[in-house]
Amino acid sequence: FYQSCMTCSCSEEAFNPVCGSDGVEFRSPCYAGCKIDTSLNYTDCSCVGLPNSPGHAKSPGHAKSPGHAKSGPCANNCAHLLIPFMIFSSLTCILGSLSQTPSFMMILRTVTPEDKSFALGIQFMLFRVLAFLPAPVLYGSAIDTTCILWGKKCNKNTSCHYYNLDYFRQ
Repeated sequence: FYQSCMTCSCSEEAFNPVCGSDGVEFRSPCYAGCKIDTSLNYTDCSCVGLPNSPGHAKSPGHAKSPGHAKSGPCANNCAHLLIPFMIFSSLTCILGSLSQTPSFMMILRTVTPEDKSFALGIQFMLFRVLAFLPAPVLYGSAIDTTCILWGKKCNKNTSCHYYNLDYFRQ
């Protein structure tokens, strides 16, 4: 946050996301510098810039006139990518499954008859050790790095309550 927006002594525990008129999401109306609360709309927000106004800067806290914010997170503009993602994922799964049978056939044809069961066992073990065991741990830790707000219990992190979607997409 910018210095002008950090002087309010906002609570770290308070989490009520608001979307500023400039498209920047804030942790709470306090962090956006909002002074007037009317139902689900907040106005006179000193840390929210007004888009397309002469005083609007890329960074919050530097606009000449205060902006406004609405309750809830900012809209996500990636919904149009869901169908291409599903098609790509399906094709990847199909191609991955098509490679299984040729690899088994290659092992069965190239290994001597007394070593076939051992070779298949080694192949299954290598699949599990090199792919299926570390992948969930690596993906889980990558997802955990995008967490903005962790739940707390007995001063320890529990599950993530809110993710930074921009980091998720990177």
